[in-house]
Amino acid sequence: MPTTESKADITRERLLDEASQLFAERGFYGVSLADVSGALGLTKQGLLHHFGNKKRLYAEVLERIADAYDARRSETDSISDPKEALKCFLLGLDDGSAVEQNRVRLLVRELLDNLQRMDTAKTWYLKPFLDNLIAMLRRCPGWGDVPSSVCLAALAQIIGAISYNVAAAPTFAKIYNDEGEGALEAAFKDSLAVLVEATLSAPPPRC
Repeated sequence: MPTTESKADITRERLLDEASQLFAERGFYGVSLADVSGALGLTKQGLLHHFGNKKRLYAEVLERIADAYDARRSETDSISDPKEALKCFLLGLDDGSAVEQNRVRLLVRELLDNLQRMDTAKTWYLKPFLDNLIAMLRRCPGWGDVPSSVCLAALAQIIGAISYNVAAAPTFAKIYNDEGEGALEAAFKDSLAVLVEATLSAPPPRC
């Protein structure tokens, strides 16, 4: 429902929050500027005043996610063990919060929705996020000189598991709700920890 806030009261952050929610739910092609502005009680022209066009709005949503992930990565700098630092970062991608779940959904949406835009894309907004993950993995024992493609293949298994859980957990919880609220999420966290440990502890063999 549109809010009763005045245009002056709606900050740029509120606009990005609403856009993030909608893009996470529907993807780039499933959201219009009218959807975002309407959810906040603005006119489409009011939203254009802030962002210019939908691509610019989407870009700022992704840039904000990349910045948030970079801030989280920097929080692991105090962990002296590179493997533990990366484990902390990866497990933190599934902290159960709505904000983090939206970030994961948007991350996967961007990877999937680019099929129609990749040939004309001039900027890959989440590349810094992927570059940081590869760099963190290469600091782990045995991963130092592993090609980016192999690193990404390993990391994709973890990101894929997290994203699938975010997408499927609500449905699973409705179907299998006899073990108490939170049981499924707790079980997934345990499984994710095992997957992360196994992946980081098994660098590819050298030829």
